[in-house]
Amino acid sequence: MSLVSPEYIRYFYYGAIVIMIPFIISDLLKKKKEDKIDGTKHFKISVYNILIAIAMMVVLFFLINSNYPS
Repeated sequence: MSLVSPEYIRYFYYGAIVIMIPFIISDLLKKKKEDKIDGTKHFKISVYNILIAIAMMVVLFFLINSNYPS
């Protein structure tokens, strides 16, 4: 996509995030139902994975935007 129109790549990323959020929520709801029925812990593991990914993105954001000389 960046080869076709590089000036709109940011908006494509924003659109992809908006489109993916309902899929993530529906998948989490499905895992929560399966956990209640089967007694597994897939939902809990998925939530932990999301939290770890958010923490890594926050750390990377602050590292990228720091004012230290490279």
